[in-house]
Amino acid sequence: MKYLILLALLFFCFSSLFTQGIQPTGSGTQGDPYQIANLGNLEWISIDTTSWDAHFIQTADIDASDTQNWNGGEGFNTIGINIDFSSHGTPFSGCYNGQNHSIDSLFISRPGIGGQGLFGSIFQATIENLGVVNADVNGLVGVGCLAGGSVFSTITNCFSIGSASGGWQIGGLVGYSAGSNVINCYSDCNVNNNNGDTTGGLIGSNDQSEVHNCYSTGNVNGLRNVGGLIGFSGYTATVTNSYSTGDVNGISSVGGFAGVNAYGSTINTCHSTGNVNGGGETGGLVGRNINLSTIFSCFSTGNVIGSNRIGGLAGTNDYSSITDCYSSGNASGNSA
Repeated sequence: MKYLILLALLFFCFSSLFTQGIQPTGSGTQGDPYQIANLGNLEWISIDTTSWDAHFIQTADIDASDTQNWNGGEGFNTIGINIDFSSHGTPFSGCYNGQNHSIDSLFISRPGIGGQGLFGSIFQATIENLGVVNADVNGLVGVGCLAGGSVFSTITNCFSIGSASGGWQIGGLVGYSAGSNVINCYSDCNVNNNNGDTTGGLIGSNDQSEVHNCYSTGNVNGLRNVGGLIGFSGYTATVTNSYSTGDVNGISSVGGFAGVNAYGSTINTCHSTGNVNGGGETGGLVGRNINLSTIFSCFSTGNVIGSNRIGGLAGTNDYSSITDCYSSGNASGNSA
């Protein structure tokens, strides 16, 4: 009997330790950052919300395949809770430097919950030099393999490989970016959205943000506002020196590079090569270029199929400008 009681106590202690992760070495300051070396350390961050404004460095590649068995099949708990779609959200506001390491086989399945990714929501944060590979992330609103949402933050030298899916604002790397910078990043994710709006190979929604030297190679499937790199780019957003190569499928506002470029936004020196299949307002580069927006020094080479208001380069160009651009793919449908 005593032996059984001892075993039970040991099991309880082990389980309690596991569910709280393993605290990393370091103190979380800029001079002495937390050192993330294994999956237990990563889990500790997701649970200890008091650490979400600290400094972190990753010191090794991390195998996260066991996350498919966590939380009753829901997988990894995100670091940072969505701040745009939850009145009680707490975002990650620290600095995470992956030091060119990766996190392999991250699994998240919460189709009814917004803000899903390794980082659910980041605010005034910095994420750099980090890869998320073989990821499988599913959520409701704001879904990306690296981050569900990024607000006033900087993401540099990061990449994602795998799949992202959900209902609205879905991206291979970041679900939605607001007032942020995404620089020198790429995504090789297949992105799927069969329920809602705004789907992109790299970023779902890009508002008042800068995207520079980025690309995406995965295929993108959505309904409205669907693009090979960005689903919706708006409100003075700027996208430069970037490209997409994946095929894009949608119903309306579908583009090989961006579904929509709107509200004073700019796409400069960019291109797309994937084939585009959409309904209304479908283009090889963008579905809609509207509301005093600008596209220049860009091109598209993919074939375009649509039902109405289609173009080899843009489906529609309303109160906006397209300069020094061209398309070389075949376009079939009604351009009126």
